[in-house]
Amino acid sequence: MASKHPTQSPSSEGVNVAVATNPTNTSNNSYSILLTREELASRWQYHVETLKKWEVAGKLPFLQLGNQIRYRLSVIEEIEKNSEVHAL
Repeated sequence: MASKHPTQSPSSEGVNVAVATNPTNTSNNSYSILLTREELASRWQYHVETLKKWEVAGKLPFLQLGNQIRYRLSVIEEIEKNSEVHAL
């Protein structure tokens, strides 16, 4: 799977829980793909502790499955899309 990296990594201000997602839109099946904290930290080049802070602050949507934390790839891709900065 080719990973899609944002042109600019999201800052703590750029991560937003109010991400518009449509769970019925599974055109690329990314809705069903889950990432671990370590995978997301690597993808965004942030520390795991930063992700934990964003979760607690309500800035990063996540799933808690037992004692494990996961992130929907579709939501992460939407955050990345909404965080892109285009030069004028």
